[in-house]
Amino acid sequence: MNRLGTTIGLSLELLSAWFAVTALTALVSAVLPERFRRIVLLASSGTFLFYALDPEIAGFCVAFATVFHALTSTDLLPAKARVPAGAALIAGVLVPVGLSELFLERPGGELPMVLKIDAFFLVIFAKKLVSVLMEIVARKRPPSRFEIFLYLFSLPFLLGKAAVFSPSHMADREGRESRARALASGLVTLLKAAAHLTVLALLAWMPVRVLVTGELAGTLESLSWWAIYGAVLANYLLLYLFRYGTEQLSVGAARMLGYAVDDNYQRPLLARDYADFWRRWNVHFRELVVRIFYFPTLLALHRRGWSKAATVTMACTVTFAGHGLFMLWARGILISTLDLGTWTQMIIALGIYEVFETVLVSVTLLTQNLERRRRWGRPYLWFGIALTYHLRAAMVVLILRNEMTLGDVGALFGRLFGVS
Repeated sequence: MNRLGTTIGLSLELLSAWFAVTALTALVSAVLPERFRRIVLLASSGTFLFYALDPEIAGFCVAFATVFHALTSTDLLPAKARVPAGAALIAGVLVPVGLSELFLERPGGELPMVLKIDAFFLVIFAKKLVSVLMEIVARKRPPSRFEIFLYLFSLPFLLGKAAVFSPSHMADREGRESRARALASGLVTLLKAAAHLTVLALLAWMPVRVLVTGELAGTLESLSWWAIYGAVLANYLLLYLFRYGTEQLSVGAARMLGYAVDDNYQRPLLARDYADFWRRWNVHFRELVVRIFYFPTLLALHRRGWSKAATVTMACTVTFAGHGLFMLWARGILISTLDLGTWTQMIIALGIYEVFETVLVSVTLLTQNLERRRRWGRPYLWFGIALTYHLRAAMVVLILRNEMTLGDVGALFGRLFGVS
């Protein structure tokens, strides 16, 4: 079986198992008394965890969660030291795991698909740990070991890398009628996700996909301006279909299992400006990043009397720098640390991407004018949507850059704007 066939086979096998366990758990939970519902969810989630992951990695995650709970939620440490200890544990253990080959052997620097699934789960696990830590800070009440394990290992999160919502969203829907509505809402969400993935599959044959594989860089001179322009715009649409379809699966599963969860994608194709786009795209992770970086920086600088422009710009700079560091860690799990050239290219590309994000969001936040928007009406709205779509489509070239150097990206836009 070729590489693509192996990838599709493993993905379908994992997805089928996840759907089966999720559906069975949801149906059983719908009829069980409340005191048994979470036990069933945790048991089924643990079963899937050890089915999907290498036993060593699954065992590491369980052991790490146990130590994390001991440091942040028990009397082993004074109350003021618990959150810093949890943060130090995450940084001191998970970061080396991500940037080393502790679990993931890479023969020849190449990471097999079966290990990419394990690496994918490690990224999810890290994001959930940070979410728990932020929740402990916000609630001032340490969660129990059962609550931490339920959040870290429950089924909805095991497939949604970006759709990792805050533990506070795990409020139960009480009552049989509410559970029935939750089950129906989850099914509708799953159907919408499946529809997006179906459209993606139908569009996947289009030649615009050469942009993602890097083949476009070698054929620029033979392509028309319209072909390049269409490729840039269409790849954003394809990325959106993929991200919505895969991550809303976890949101739908969470709703089926009784949790009140917001959509992770809130119609970003209709964003009227780049800051509005940032609010609509990958909502759960954005909320986490904003809580960690943006608001603390904004409040600290405001108290020091900084101007609005300087405060907003610096808050955005810190936010996207933090986002870039996380992206670097996450990609470090998938890329060999021995390949210095790959690391250098990745750091440069991420740096350029985060600088553009900082500039676009900062400028948008500082130039927003609600009165002008109301005065100019619908034409202004559609102009903003079209401009945001084009800006994001250009950014996607950096995000999806695969086997393309930054020189290739420069040549692409040079050809697009008639420079080369």
